[in-house]
Amino acid sequence: MREKSTDLEKELSELYNEIMQNSIRMTSCDTGLVFAVVDSLDGKLARILNADFKDRSLKLVAAHNISAINIKQNMKQNMKQNMKQNMTYRIMPGEITTQVITVGKPLRIYDIHSKNNIKSILCLPLKDHENNIIGLIYLANKILDKNIVPFTIHDEITMRSFAWRAASALENIMLFHDIEILLDNSKQQNIRLENLSEKILISHEDERKRIARDIHDGPAQTVINLLYKIEVIARIAQTGDHAGLQAEIDGMRADIRSTISEIRSLIYDLHPLYLDNGLKAALKNRLKAYSEYTGIKTFLSFTGDESEIKYYITSTVYNVIQESLTNIQKHAAASNVRIRVKLLENAITCSVKDDGIGFDAGSDRIKKRMDITEGGFGLGGMMERIDLVGGRLEIDSKTGKGTEIRFYIPISII
Repeated sequence: MREKSTDLEKELSELYNEIMQNSIRMTSCDTGLVFAVVDSLDGKLARILNADFKDRSLKLVAAHNISAINIKQNMKQNMKQNMKQNMTYRIMPGEITTQVITVGKPLRIYDIHSKNNIKSILCLPLKDHENNIIGLIYLANKILDKNIVPFTIHDEITMRSFAWRAASALENIMLFHDIEILLDNSKQQNIRLENLSEKILISHEDERKRIARDIHDGPAQTVINLLYKIEVIARIAQTGDHAGLQAEIDGMRADIRSTISEIRSLIYDLHPLYLDNGLKAALKNRLKAYSEYTGIKTFLSFTGDESEIKYYITSTVYNVIQESLTNIQKHAAASNVRIRVKLLENAITCSVKDDGIGFDAGSDRIKKRMDITEGGFGLGGMMERIDLVGGRLEIDSKTGKGTEIRFYIPISII
């Protein structure tokens, strides 16, 4: 992008100098300036609409025999002070250039009382196709037979036509580079979309693997154990040991209840029904069930209005918090977990902090868990979810001092 900017500056500089040289040649004057209108704050090329030059300045972009110029004392001083600052100066009342900007028409002046022998001036606006001023041409001292003479109406008509063509050329250069930038941005956007599509496919595949793993490690193992228990019950039934038979049936009944609970939990995690009633309600319900199931105390702080946030954003927040809780249950040996969710005007910020054993966030083992390509479903999966919605995730943990997972999601992307 920097190369594009440099190319544009070079092309504009060449065109400004060409405008200056042609203006001098066509009017036979010995002094001239070309100004571009710029934004007073950032110095970028700008336009003056309806003579409103507030927050606008003039930047000297081409000059010929500038030492002879004396355009009112305040402008001269202003230009001198800003020579080392890209030669820009404020547009101030009373100056010839300001008069041209105000009326939007060329101005011819003769018989000026000047200490620098400036006796004749022709100043013209450079206008875009919408009649906005994008620059000025300032010419001084028309020379005829070595004498300074007035600029003629013919000079003005000639320069009007030339100024129109020059402004069109300026617009075309800027438009061409704007199109180039748009094309580059479009290419980059396509690349990002391709990468995003790939990430989504990978995420979906990883999600299927996670579900398969959870089913294999949970309900599938329990069902296999139930099958063994049925065989045990069958053998006990043949012996007539009614007490032993009843004990095995009670144990099997408890295992079936546990399996049902596991399956319901899996289904709920795939699509939390409470999430249809809002993120806050879903989190409250999940944390209540989590505390009952794990014995870990949970504390929720939730602020902000979630009514306008799209479902896939709230779903991402919920799933990342859910995955954080799962990791805490499996690895943290924590007693307490504090969840903070803040819905700001332009973003969502969240924090999940536990008082568990913590870990070395820079260790190779943790880095591998964060890399979904290496099979890490926990930390890596959370980072992938956050990345898909344009957010960022941070992990702060030290051995023996617990872990805090913070993530940020911009709402402006919605």
